[in-house]
Amino acid sequence: MTRRSRELPVLLLARRRAWAGYAAAAQFLNEKGRWVPRGDGLPASDAYLTILRQAFCHDGRDPLGLYFGATSGAVYGSADGGETWATMVDNLAPVYSVRCSS
Repeated sequence: MTRRSRELPVLLLARRRAWAGYAAAAQFLNEKGRWVPRGDGLPASDAYLTILRQAFCHDGRDPLGLYFGATSGAVYGSADGGETWATMVDNLAPVYSVRCSS
């Protein structure tokens, strides 16, 4: 396991439901004891998403790939440990679970 993957702090979808209409993620930097926003590429408006705990996964690679699905039918992914995000697929049935492999 590389130093980067061992030190990868908790990445949190800031809220399981996007009340303000935008999706947000944050990363806890243990050495600084603070949360840093990591939402670049996530919807910034009209995104009232509900994300279930089972709909979040990682691929175990370095850099870490992170993926989550929403009940809106969208799946979002990050190939750089959550620094940036992209819509992987949209217009699915509600996504209740996401799994990936390395």
